[in-house]
Amino acid sequence: MNDIAVRASVVQSGIYYHFETKADLFDAAIAAVYDSLDSTVEAARLGHAPGSAEELQSVIHAGNSWADDHPHASKMLYSQLPGATPGSALIREEHEARHVAAAFRYLERDGGSADTSGSNSINDVLTARTLVHLMISVMPLRLDGGPLSRRSAQALEASLQAVGHRIVFD
Repeated sequence: MNDIAVRASVVQSGIYYHFETKADLFDAAIAAVYDSLDSTVEAARLGHAPGSAEELQSVIHAGNSWADDHPHASKMLYSQLPGATPGSALIREEHEARHVAAAFRYLERDGGSADTSGSNSINDVLTARTLVHLMISVMPLRLDGGPLSRRSAQALEASLQAVGHRIVFD
């Protein structure tokens, strides 16, 4: 905690006042980063018909732009072990669950659910999870030093746009 206090130019007791442990501090930082990403993605949905190809395109663009505009935050999210702390594992699970739930809007057809029973079919669940997990799994690969880091951000986004569209609309 002393190193963190020095880098933040605060006294160590100030950090302990707000966070009992390094894990608590880490979890708070992870939560703030996920909130930033989620806010960006939700803002990208505005102005588009829910579940439309345009909305999906805007969301994918927003997520990629956020990663490019926030390299340190991206590294924090995508370079840490998914369960670095129990709290961060829960925060990540909640983040993914929110985005999977939102992905179901792309699977609705003609104003109704893709599954007429009102519950999501296994196909819908797998499709929504595949879309979200694809977008998440590409992020660490595009960070500095990652296998996709030498590809242009535009080419990588175009590939994600094409695959994302194909997963849910074709």
